[in-house]
Amino acid sequence: FLNMWLFAGAAIFYHTLSPFCNAAGLCTPITYPMAMYYSVQCGLSVGFGLLIERNGGPRWYTIFHGFVGVTVMAAALTLFLLRPGGRLVKQISGEEGEGASKPTSTFQRVVRLVPWPIVSLVLLFSTIVTFRCLYNHWSFTDGVYFTFFALSTGGLLSPGSVSDVQMLFCTFALVVGIPLFGSVMARAVDLSLDKHVQAVRSSERRQKKFHYLERKGWQSQAATVAEAYEKAAAAAALAD
Repeated sequence: FLNMWLFAGAAIFYHTLSPFCNAAGLCTPITYPMAMYYSVQCGLSVGFGLLIERNGGPRWYTIFHGFVGVTVMAAALTLFLLRPGGRLVKQISGEEGEGASKPTSTFQRVVRLVPWPIVSLVLLFSTIVTFRCLYNHWSFTDGVYFTFFALSTGGLLSPGSVSDVQMLFCTFALVVGIPLFGSVMARAVDLSLDKHVQAVRSSERRQKKFHYLERKGWQSQAATVAEAYEKAAAAAALAD
């Protein structure tokens, strides 16, 4: 669905975007890579602002296109956090630790120990920064600035040019990088919720233990009083 939506948006934007004109007044006609780039950066709410529509009418579709993108990303984050077998679902349902399969080989242990989404994000982040520095002749700071706000959908710095290489690379970086960035952020939220749920369960266990000891204390006191009463009754019977 995501790919069909992005390609359909690119086909529409190809006919609705204005030619790109630089500061010198030289204009470049819209190409399909430019339309695809605009569909991705608009649909995923990056908003670089490098290209614009020809008039106000097509902007209603742009609003709809962005609304669908925000909805899809919010739904994906929710489904990830509430996925069957996920950490949060297991802890809420009280199934944590049940049925967990243990790694049987060294390869499986390595796969479980390495945070692959984080490693993948770091590799992609480094690739984008390197491309920016080499292709656009940007400084390292500008490359990192652009990459972070592109993947986090801030879009504070535009790509710099509208060449097909630039547009296709940006499209690839956004399509792969934004979901990956969102996955890492979702895992961070997952871990935060995990700690919160563990703290709540630990508090509940302490309260249950306290109530258990309190009941045991009352039972012990009642037994002591009953024993003392029996002894007093026996003593009174002997005296009579």
